[in-house]
Amino acid sequence: MDYAGPGVDLAGMTAYSFGDCIRACAMFNNFARNNTCLGVFFNANLTTSLPMNNGNCFLKSYLPQMSPEMDLAAAASLASSPLF
Repeated sequence: MDYAGPGVDLAGMTAYSFGDCIRACAMFNNFARNNTCLGVFFNANLTTSLPMNNGNCFLKSYLPQMSPEMDLAAAASLASSPLF
């Protein structure tokens, strides 16, 4: 499942674990001094995700309805983040 739609992705990158992807979202908020990153989409299959999407970890600015994803993937929202 992915949170898809125009303007949803803040940034895309390569991450080697789901935990790394979630940490990237939290670090994005820390550096930006706000809570802009609300969640992530992570695709564990680098072989298909990198050539098609130029990354496998996508930081999300908002979380619309999820859309189906056919690959080995996961999505999550941040439950809490420091207040800035």
